[in-house]
Amino acid sequence: MHRTRLSGYLFILPALLIFVLFLIYPLLHTIYLSLTEWAGFDLSKITFVGFRNFKLILPDWIFWKALRNTMIFVFGTTVFLNLFGLALALFLNNELRITRLVRTLIFIPVLLSPVIVGVMWSRIFDPFGALNQILDEMGIIDTPVFWLGDRRIALWSIVGATVWQWVGYDMILYLTGLQQIPIELYEAAKIDGANNWHLFRHITLPLLKGIATMVILLNLIGGVRIFDIVYVMTRGGPNHNTEVLGTHLYTVAFWFNKMGYASVIAVIILVISLLFAYFRNRIMRER
Repeated sequence: MHRTRLSGYLFILPALLIFVLFLIYPLLHTIYLSLTEWAGFDLSKITFVGFRNFKLILPDWIFWKALRNTMIFVFGTTVFLNLFGLALALFLNNELRITRLVRTLIFIPVLLSPVIVGVMWSRIFDPFGALNQILDEMGIIDTPVFWLGDRRIALWSIVGATVWQWVGYDMILYLTGLQQIPIELYEAAKIDGANNWHLFRHITLPLLKGIATMVILLNLIGGVRIFDIVYVMTRGGPNHNTEVLGTHLYTVAFWFNKMGYASVIAVIILVISLLFAYFRNRIMRER
């Protein structure tokens, strides 16, 4: 028995070492750095300052604006990704050849780098880009719309680009859930006189609850951690109106060399992600 247990530990040891080395250690080191003052160059010049860095958050108006924008981005992308992802899954839940082709086309953007997507949509959203030209040809606009330069719509333009890239991922997850629902349930309900709305409300939605919980949680955590596509498209502008926690962290760390304060922002991102996971799981358990 002892030898069997030892061999089991040896099997999981490589994965455990990778987990500790690339997740646990960076996490603990970031928490430690949040309690220090360090410019990011000489390790011998790390100075322990306690919770002083956390106090810097209160007067930092850019942080509060970034937090607000992050929450808007998180909930905007989560709502639209789930609505469109579920709608596409329902529409494409069959095995026709054209359906398989459409699924593939919708999923392709997921395989692209967010940097590539950001550059592509920056060109599309350019005042003289494809989107404005199409709207002008259709007679919808008379003057170019500054999609990434207007503070009222810049963040929502990034939300749209993000949804375009990741909706295929949510669609595939919902398709997986739909294909696990026994067809007999639908057939029995139809015999009892249920229409399509009744089938969706009383069979599809309840049985997709587990998949929906996972998808929403992934969207929430992914939204909190967003950085690359925002940085490529606007770098937080105009006037910080698309600034998110990730871009503010980058600026603080690599423009101003304040690694301690940047680590505080990283810790806050971690805490928000954990809170989303906790409350979402608690709500689903209560239901």
